[in-house]
Parts: sequence; C-alpha cells; structure tokens
Amino acid sequence: MAERGEAEQVKDALREWLETIRGVTCYRDRLRVYAPTCYGACADAVERLTKRISEALGGATVYDAEGCWVNEKGELECEPVKVVESAHHCLSPSKAREVAEAIGDYAREADQRYLAVEEGTFFITSSEEFMESLKKFRM
Repeated sequence: MAERGEAEQVKDALREWLETIRGVTCYRDRLRVYAPTCYGACADAVERLTKRISEALGGATVYDAEGCWVNEKGELECEPVKVVESAHHCLSPSKAREVAEAIGDYAREADQRYLAVEEGTFFITSSEEFMESLKKFRM
C-alpha cells in the first residue's frame, strides 16, 4: 500500500482535532451558487437568493468572484459574480425544494441563460432546463 501524502495526513489530523472540540458542528455538505450580478442590474435578485438560502439553511457566506468564458468569437468574457455558499446536513425534501425554487427564481429574475451550482459536484445547466426540471421535481 502506498504511503499517504503529508497533505492528507494533515487534513485527517485537523478533522480529528476539530471533531473533538466540545460543541462543534460538522457539516458534510456544502452548497455554492454562482450568481452573476448583471453588473449591478440584478443585485436585488442576488440579495433575495442569499436571503432565501440563508433562511432555508440557517445562513450563508457571500463573496465576490468573476465568471469567465470564451464567446463564439474566441474572446474571453468575464462578469462579476456573487458566490452564495452555505454548509448543511443532508437536506429534507422540503428544504431541498425551497433551495431549488430560490435558485430558479433568481435565474428568472436575473434573466440568466445558464446556472452554475455546486453541491458536492459542480453543475452547470441552462436556466430553461433547470426551470423545466423544477416543474417535475417531486420529493
């Protein structure tokens, strides 16, 4: 068996230490929504998304980022993004629905063609497909 790397040993030691602290809560799941701000034009939609995720999951951390892609002309395009991140324990079906609806409402309000959402795995989907799927989403 290959020897584990030093980084993995440190990570395990840190996790073990944190789990021994009295009153610590360990969140095994994390949600991140990458919400373009439309250069400020849809800041209210981002704020509503943040509030709804915070209500559903008990809080969130929001930070600035930049989303970039290469357009049809081969040019790099970038725009300001707010990353709305929240840790949680496995979601109940009703909480999962609340979060999904909040993301869908943001996409509609901000007129986003694509969504980037990370829930353990990183997902990018068209907003239209997301909204269609949400109509069929049953828990």
